[in-house]
Amino acid sequence: MDRPCQLNNVYMKTLQLLLLLTAVSLFSCNKNDESEDAADYAVLGITSVTINGQQFDVINGVLLNVAGTPSVAADGILVQAERTQVSYVVLTTKGAAPSVEVRSSYADVSVSISEATTAGHTSYTVRIWREGYQEQITYVFSFIELE
Repeated sequence: MDRPCQLNNVYMKTLQLLLLLTAVSLFSCNKNDESEDAADYAVLGITSVTINGQQFDVINGVLLNVAGTPSVAADGILVQAERTQVSYVVLTTKGAAPSVEVRSSYADVSVSISEATTAGHTSYTVRIWREGYQEQITYVFSFIELE
């Protein structure tokens, strides 16, 4: 008669352990975990980017709306936590001087633009950040002259 009693004790201990693990797993998850880690690029307030005099609206605070513009194409995107880098290829006419301008709805947003020329191709790296926020966007525009 001891055998059924032993099985019943083992069953009860297993059940208690499962209930404890379930309770711990329920209370250890935070339903806002995902949103806390997501970057909010709206804090940079980027409203438009102008490339060679042509203005492009910004989608989701990061990407340029280049649809219908055959001279500008997205070339790649790299996302690391609160930092995003987006690369674009811009086709230009021979001899045209490239230009880039960024507009933000916030006066305290910082923009740095650096130019580099290698093998006859000019590229602009545009870094955008705001003091007190971790979000940062870097655009790399590679200008390619058409013959």
